[in-house]
Amino acid sequence: MANNEATELAIPGRPYLVVGVGPMSLPAIIAAALDPRIAAVACTECLVSYVGGTEKPWRRLPMGLIAPNILELADVGQLAALAAPRPLAIGRCVEPDGELASAERVRGAFAYSDRVYRLLGAAEKLKILRKVELGSLIR
Repeated sequence: MANNEATELAIPGRPYLVVGVGPMSLPAIIAAALDPRIAAVACTECLVSYVGGTEKPWRRLPMGLIAPNILELADVGQLAALAAPRPLAIGRCVEPDGELASAERVRGAFAYSDRVYRLLGAAEKLKILRKVELGSLIR
């Protein structure tokens, strides 16, 4: 390649829908916070919180999801708010021990996200569901 040729990769500017399943839900949410090309995020089996509801050990979730001292900065609900005001659908949240989180626990965990979406006038774009329907995000 000649020195005057462009060496950067061409990255298309089109919007993307990012889907995170299980442990990859958090990276999907964080990617939306960092990349404006991501138009919407859908997650299923997302970790509800870094703080477990019981003293049971983590199960089926990689320890790589934990950044040192992450709770000094944010929990999952605060990280999810970073995607605002773009559409965000979260379904079937799980506890750190791998068990399904209760509806009450999910509402509490994402209350901060809900407040941020409401503040930005985008309350309808945050969907906390039992099951994520991708079609509802792109309509």
